[in-house]
Amino acid sequence: MPATDGAERALRRLRREILEMNGSAVLLSCSALAGEQDMVALFQAARNDEYDEILDKCRDFHAGLEKEYDANHFTFGELEENEVELVKLKNWYAKVAARDVFGAPNLAGHPRGPRCLRAGVGALRGPRVRRAG
Repeated sequence: MPATDGAERALRRLRREILEMNGSAVLLSCSALAGEQDMVALFQAARNDEYDEILDKCRDFHAGLEKEYDANHFTFGELEENEVELVKLKNWYAKVAARDVFGAPNLAGHPRGPRCLRAGVGALRGPRVRRAG
């Protein structure tokens, strides 16, 4: 696990829980003697997979918005549901970005989230929202 403040806090909490259950746990710090680039590549690949999944969900989110717009079926209730979904996507992205300590190439350098998440906010604020009858 990469040495970050958050990882250390989580491991210390886990150790404390283990000790409270009368178990034993030791936290160690180490460095790679060989294969460090392989380890970094593994972490980057895992984040890339997560970023790809987020992008797929973003595309699905936008496709759903367009479907509702095209059907003129975009009510305030649906707007609220879509806002909740957008918040979930943004939170998911933030969690993945926080784990991305080695800068995975797929979405590294996008501190406010992928463009599809920012575009989602604009889509939800669009003029085509109507009141339910």
